[in-house]
Amino acid sequence: MSAADKSRKVTTLPASTRLWQLSNGWLGMLMIWSFLAPADSTSVFMGHTQAQNFAWLGLAFCVALAACATTVASKRTNQCTGFEFSPLQWLLTLGCLAWLTAVAVAAGQENNPRVAWYGFWQCIALASCYFSAQAVLANRHGRSAAILIVLMGCAATAVQGIYQVTIDFPANRAEYQADPDKYLAQGELDAPAGSPLRKRFEDRLNSPEPLATYALANSLAVTLSAGLVLCVGMALTSLAANATGGASNHPLCRAAIVALATTLLITWFLTRSRTAYLAVLIAVGIWALLAMAARRQRQQSLPWKRISLVVSGLGVIVVIGIAWLAANDRLVLSEAAKSFAFRLEYWQATVDMIAEHSLFGVGLGNFQAYYPRYMLATASETVADPHNWFLDLAATLSLPLAVVIAIWLCRRVGVALQAKIPEMGDTPLPRDESRATTESPFAEDPTRPSPEVAAGTSSSMLVGAGVGGLLCWLGLEFLSVFDGSGALLGWIVAVPLGYAIWPAVVRLAGEPNRVWGVAVLAMLLCLLASGSWQAPGIAVPLLVLLSAGASLKPAYRGKRRWQEALAPVFLAGMGLLCFVFQSWMPTTRSWALMEQAGLARSLNEQQQIARAAMDADPLDTLPVQFMAQLLVAEALQSPPELLGRRGDSAVSALEDWLARDNVKSLNWQLAGDRTLELASRADASSSNSSEKGKRLFLSKSAEFYAAAVKRQPTSVQLHVQRAAVLALLGEKSSAIEQLDQAQKLSDQTPHVDKKLETQQIWLPPFEVASVESSGDSFFVPAEPVAEWIRSL
Repeated sequence: MSAADKSRKVTTLPASTRLWQLSNGWLGMLMIWSFLAPADSTSVFMGHTQAQNFAWLGLAFCVALAACATTVASKRTNQCTGFEFSPLQWLLTLGCLAWLTAVAVAAGQENNPRVAWYGFWQCIALASCYFSAQAVLANRHGRSAAILIVLMGCAATAVQGIYQVTIDFPANRAEYQADPDKYLAQGELDAPAGSPLRKRFEDRLNSPEPLATYALANSLAVTLSAGLVLCVGMALTSLAANATGGASNHPLCRAAIVALATTLLITWFLTRSRTAYLAVLIAVGIWALLAMAARRQRQQSLPWKRISLVVSGLGVIVVIGIAWLAANDRLVLSEAAKSFAFRLEYWQATVDMIAEHSLFGVGLGNFQAYYPRYMLATASETVADPHNWFLDLAATLSLPLAVVIAIWLCRRVGVALQAKIPEMGDTPLPRDESRATTESPFAEDPTRPSPEVAAGTSSSMLVGAGVGGLLCWLGLEFLSVFDGSGALLGWIVAVPLGYAIWPAVVRLAGEPNRVWGVAVLAMLLCLLASGSWQAPGIAVPLLVLLSAGASLKPAYRGKRRWQEALAPVFLAGMGLLCFVFQSWMPTTRSWALMEQAGLARSLNEQQQIARAAMDADPLDTLPVQFMAQLLVAEALQSPPELLGRRGDSAVSALEDWLARDNVKSLNWQLAGDRTLELASRADASSSNSSEKGKRLFLSKSAEFYAAAVKRQPTSVQLHVQRAAVLALLGEKSSAIEQLDQAQKLSDQTPHVDKKLETQQIWLPPFEVASVESSGDSFFVPAEPVAEWIRSL
């Protein structure tokens, strides 16, 4: 193409050019955001990723507009641009969308509907991430910038992890030891001394595992595993460049690669994630086998000397790692079998759950609500997800959707693994690393952004990442609980490292390479036993790498009219509008009102604001729960003559809330606790009407606790709690039966925090009870409660 033609083309596509540049910068910002606020499964389903979801849907609409503008302006009537869908892909996409909608609607019948819709929009946002990244990363410039951002994000979190282990965590432990109650109060944690909740908090506080911005060390290890694989890929392409030199062969670049790999390896190792250790070894092993098979197919001899050196180096690293663990943390080695046994317990309960909810699942965000019903008596904890991405999909989204997604993932990874691995002795890239070879499957795709736009992809994406990332950091620093100083330190180190490794990243992105598929494979293997696939800090890097690998497969092409490019615009636009009106506007209004209610000075004012929050978001049951608790508080403050009437209204409000959100055992337990307080208040009134009200409240409390036990039959604490209420009602035989069941469960479990002697029971003061609470709460040890019941 002549210079004049290029000039004319640039002038005829101003709108599409600006849209592509905006999309590039937008994607860079969102990738940084995912590392700064990676979230976890619990945070996702509490709505903490609403802002990120909004941004991903907006990016999808922007990319669709850019693709449509490019198609219309260039009049490419026989080619596709941007979101590429064949008729079969359209059918599958719309079918999955309809099924996902049905899953969300069905999940809201018995649970908080808003939670299910949070999960629905999280899935839509991740789909927007994949298809937007696939369109933007269709050229090597976009891939180079995106991979650099992923590596810089891994470097920043790794540096922050090292900072936590060496400085931050020891300071936190010292502060907690000085005044545990003050430390817990600052974190707004209600964990009485001796309770299982405090023990779990102390175990986590004393854990030496780095977290960075992630909620769990295992989740951090998943993302760092991909970063390590990318470092291996850069090292291989850098070694392959020996023959021709180039910027990627510069000593500074090589030193930066070594520094990056070392930093990632240290933090990855300190996470003590046995799953990540195995996943990376397996993924790299598969990579090596594919490379050996490719050489044999080309009838080339295997470089046994090089292979022996690599195997020996890996062996030395493994031996050093095992020796360090044996000297400093033997539990990582000795507890491996026990940890795997815990996973088997989670998986067995999840399989039982899938067997009963195979067609529509339990809904995203509702796994933890259903899990206690299937939980084994010997299980360690009530987990928020099954620690296996396929079982999680099958349990929450339905088995058919899980199978479809698994097949799609396997095909995408298979496509990414089809490229050959660059090896020493292969034909290297030209010395000019700013240009792609025409033979490469990574050459520019003419159906995607024009070459003029593609050339500016990396700069606009990196500028968007820098400016947008700084804005995200400032927002998180001032609006949420966020370790801003640690995150800033990590990025201060990551930026110069990224600048130094840029030539190696460009070379890596410009060659056909299995590294993308291997990195995704390592993450998927990690997610088979740890991590949460919904978390943006895991899902976004995975989908970006998957998009880079998917570029190896030519886009679908068929004869079509330019008007068909409007279909993705319509789909993305409708998705964005539906999100705004169905989720963003009602939830933000409700959240704002709930914040106001928390600052209100009187119960009456709080009730008025709570009613407004209920009207603002009819799908969310949290304002309904808050309103019921306000009515309980009002009844507790009432004079004796009004206690009965107001107490009945409060109980009715609790029942209305439970009718809308009745699966969680914690909901029924909370209702039992509040009703037990009403019974205690009536007991203190010492009147005939109060005595009658006391028995009514106790009966209702026993009913609520019975429902909680039904939903979590293996809970020792709930059985003792129900026994205490039955004893207050004078039903000693039933109370003894519950105690015997609690003792049986206590004897079965090997976990100390599940034993009877470590449980705390909610017991407000009663005249007939000889067990008194201590402190500001009504928690009392379970063993004295059991002794009191048996002595009746």
